[in-house]
Amino acid sequence: MGSQQYKFCGPSPRLPMCKRSEPAYTHAIFFDQSTYDILGIMANLHCLCLPPRTHVFHESTDDVIENMHVLGTTHTCSLLPFCDFESPCKEISLARTSSIVTTNCQCRKGFVCPTLSTEASPNNLNENFANGKVFSILCQPWY
Repeated sequence: MGSQQYKFCGPSPRLPMCKRSEPAYTHAIFFDQSTYDILGIMANLHCLCLPPRTHVFHESTDDVIENMHVLGTTHTCSLLPFCDFESPCKEISLARTSSIVTTNCQCRKGFVCPTLSTEASPNNLNENFANGKVFSILCQPWY
């Protein structure tokens, strides 16, 4: 499963295999509508993707519910697209207490996308994140 590892507070649930175009994973962040403080995060793993398919972003929603701004995403099972030479294959978001690894695309033959790398470069979005950093990793030659 690579970078996609999930932690549960109790025993992990037995999940069915995903059907084509079925939502496999949904995620929502709840913000206070006036201050944009995070009020909560909800993540649901609905089913498992059969390899080589993985959770790929499908759509996002932006709603206001009971004075909360809710940003949601849905992921379905799909093959990752191939990376071009200037797109990061992976992005790593680091905060004080957590980290998120997002795989964007698959490297072409002869290249790999490592999670641990001395070649990780700070993302130009870092100026917007006071309490964290984002690093981009490009495909690297397989030696």
